[in-house]
Amino acid sequence: MERKNTKNIEFTFLYIIAFTLYCLNNFVDRFSLFYFGSYAYIYKALIYLIWLFIAVFSFRKKTSIYMNIFICILFIYMFFDIKIGAVAFITYFLPVIATFFFFSNCIRSKTQINFIISGLGSFFILSVFYAVFNEIFGYADFEKEAFNLLGNLFESDGEIRTRSFFVGEQTLYIYGISIVVLSFIFRNKYKYIFLLALVALSCFHIPKNPLMFVVILISMLFFLKIKFNPMLFHIYFFANICILYYFATITYLSGVWSLYGSWLYYTPFGAPSVITRYEIWDNAISLFFANPFGYGLGAASYVFGNAKIITPHSEYLKALIELGVLGFCVFYAFLYHIIKMAWLLYIKMKDNIFLYFIAYIFAFVFISFFNDHFFGNAEKLFFWMITGLIYNFNDKALNGKFDASIKQK
Repeated sequence: MERKNTKNIEFTFLYIIAFTLYCLNNFVDRFSLFYFGSYAYIYKALIYLIWLFIAVFSFRKKTSIYMNIFICILFIYMFFDIKIGAVAFITYFLPVIATFFFFSNCIRSKTQINFIISGLGSFFILSVFYAVFNEIFGYADFEKEAFNLLGNLFESDGEIRTRSFFVGEQTLYIYGISIVVLSFIFRNKYKYIFLLALVALSCFHIPKNPLMFVVILISMLFFLKIKFNPMLFHIYFFANICILYYFATITYLSGVWSLYGSWLYYTPFGAPSVITRYEIWDNAISLFFANPFGYGLGAASYVFGNAKIITPHSEYLKALIELGVLGFCVFYAFLYHIIKMAWLLYIKMKDNIFLYFIAYIFAFVFISFFNDHFFGNAEKLFFWMITGLIYNFNDKALNGKFDASIKQK
């Protein structure tokens, strides 16, 4: 038993290392443009080998039929263009698969979960220190040059994006919010330190997407306490589509009528951010209807035919473009199934932890209308942690082994 516990701790520590190295990916890209360039490939190879190891040794074929079908679809669509598809699979989906199976099959206790939260929370504190240092003393020369080459340093309203080690500010903030939420759910002893770090970070700038994430999260917690039915997810999802498209259209027309009025700042793409996003969505919808069966894994980065637009800026449109109707429907079925499973667990176990999980998923579903959060950057892994834990707890509940050390008092 002691040897088994030691092995489990070592495997958990390996997961923390993989997660942390993955978060540093973009920082290494920026740094390697000017120093130790070729060694970045060794670094990336090491990361994805670790993810592969975790995925293989965590896999259990009975975990989730929806996830297994979705992985099969990813493999099929990867071969539409094997070079682009393989890179997309390894870069974006392998960490997701590894995280989901690790949390579904390898988590044994609340102590193990808190060990992971503490490890990832420590990296968040380090990231906040680096962000605050940059805000006070300015960015290093290699950072400024890298931002000019790789991406936009400024937000659409003219403010500097607070990226720290990450690819973008949204990733940094949602990472922090997720750490704080999980630390309070599982009563981590460092939860107030993580909260203080998030507050310190927010003193400089609060991006819109993370702010909406918190608003939806808190709103859903109040709603879940009153009345809920998993079927409401369908209404929530498609109502969001109608409302967002309506407001995007109004904003787009208002911007055009005012000749890109001064109330909107310009992006490096030469148009206001909201207007640009509307045009991207409109283009993405046209591409989908031109080929409802999908263009292949990773295709969203090139089918636009415009080097400036590398993503549809919506996880759902990206799924429709790359995986077609079939892939989108399977993923949507997975989302509904995981929410239904969490709700049934709440009904059975009467444990508020599942209400927090549902609220978090709803918040993640909402912000993914605006960007690539399910399969994009490092923040996605928190979503897959929670979905994996739901499957883990469901399996324990079915077998009468739901750990009392996990259950909230």
